[in-house]
Amino acid sequence: MSDNFDWCDKPDLIIVPSQPAIAIYLNPHDAVVIRQEGHYGPDEDQWVYVTKENVPRLVQALLEAAGYETATTYGEPLMLPAPKDKTAAERMRRYRNKHRNDTVTEELPLRPVTNGHHQEVLQAAE
Repeated sequence: MSDNFDWCDKPDLIIVPSQPAIAIYLNPHDAVVIRQEGHYGPDEDQWVYVTKENVPRLVQALLEAAGYETATTYGEPLMLPAPKDKTAAERMRRYRNKHRNDTVTEELPLRPVTNGHHQEVLQAAE
């Protein structure tokens, strides 16, 4: 191993290039902020502000610029559906709730029953 490695001289050997971190959040004015980490601290961070109504167009343009196949409807970006659940427990809960409402329960008639000194009303199990 040599301590004299020149990163600029061997770009074909670099398999994971460095990239500044990127954060996305809402600012107090309800705009989406895309913030990229500066090389020498937060004073050098870069910001891009995007209003919420322009986010779909930005995402569409980012996907197209990266070479992903995208679809548009009437000139507007295709909105992706909400992600589906990833757990079997959530699917089973939806299944039970759906079928719970579909089942019809038959009510059994009530009949008085004498039990010692007092009378109880019990449901007949016929």
